[in-house]
Amino acid sequence: VLFGCATISPLIKDPASLSPAEFTIAAVTYVSFAAIAVAALPAWLLVAVPAAGAFISLAAGARLDLIGSVLLVAVLVFWLRSELMPAIIATMAAMGVVGVGDLLFDLPAKARPSDLGVIPALAVVATAGQAVRVRRGQKAMLEEKREHDAWLRIHSERLRIARDLHDAVGHQVALIRVQAG
Repeated sequence: VLFGCATISPLIKDPASLSPAEFTIAAVTYVSFAAIAVAALPAWLLVAVPAAGAFISLAAGARLDLIGSVLLVAVLVFWLRSELMPAIIATMAAMGVVGVGDLLFDLPAKARPSDLGVIPALAVVATAGQAVRVRRGQKAMLEEKREHDAWLRIHSERLRIARDLHDAVGHQVALIRVQAG
């Protein structure tokens, strides 16, 4: 679905805009991304493959119209699956790959702004991923607090019952002692 949307967008703008190299690099990147996600391979590969596809696209003189969307999805998925520090490193690495690729491979001026637009988009996606991660953490902490509060209520009720039983038994024993004499 993501690949279909990514290929339709440039074709609507200009039907002759996609070169076979762009299409092939994008197809290989998307298939690899899907295979990694389905095979449950290490999460860092989710970012490494689209970043490599972006670099190869830039090296081939292609735009990032096709690869940019999978790179954004990869960074978001990585943020949702990984710890904070590796996610920050992966995002910075993806930004670096796009930036270095743009600097190394002199692209036509018309392609430059849209390709570099992926960098701030990566920052936005990383921020969204962090927000989702924080929200999930808050939900988990809230659920844990609810369970702890329920345990405390049960424990305090058991303690109250035990004290009542202790008082009742103590009263009965005292009464038996007085009657026995």
